[in-house]
Amino acid sequence: MEKDYLNIEITEMTADDIPALSLLEKECFREPWSENAFIYELTNKNALFLTAKNQTEILGYIGSHLVLDECYITNIAVCSDYRRKGVAKRLIYELLKILQNKNASFATLEVRKSNKEAVALYEKLGFTLSGTIKNGSQKPLEDTIIYTLTLNGGDDR
Repeated sequence: MEKDYLNIEITEMTADDIPALSLLEKECFREPWSENAFIYELTNKNALFLTAKNQTEILGYIGSHLVLDECYITNIAVCSDYRRKGVAKRLIYELLKILQNKNASFATLEVRKSNKEAVALYEKLGFTLSGTIKNGSQKPLEDTIIYTLTLNGGDDR
């Protein structure tokens, strides 16, 4: 667990976090994950979900699946009141630290092409464009772009 100037604590997701994460999903995404989806992830041996909390609430979370040495980031969500304050960056840094310790070769994610703030953050953190999925997002129909970050001396993908 780490704390920073915003008094954010990064911890692994627990069952107690699920109701708040479900509400955050509804705030952030047009096709939100259900509480049952989060419950399933608690039992998924390949899942790693981290939450960012202050003393009173969940500010955001990052979800991922680590299969062999490949990490697929599923979601990054931050409460609207805490966006652009370093919460997503802290979540990504903490996940990357864990992935380095697990000898992951790379981390990859998909983002809507129109999500300029997220794209700028990923590029700032060293992720590079590795592909595009035509009409990859459905509501609204939009292209998604794939970003990848090579870790632990893995090959460039």
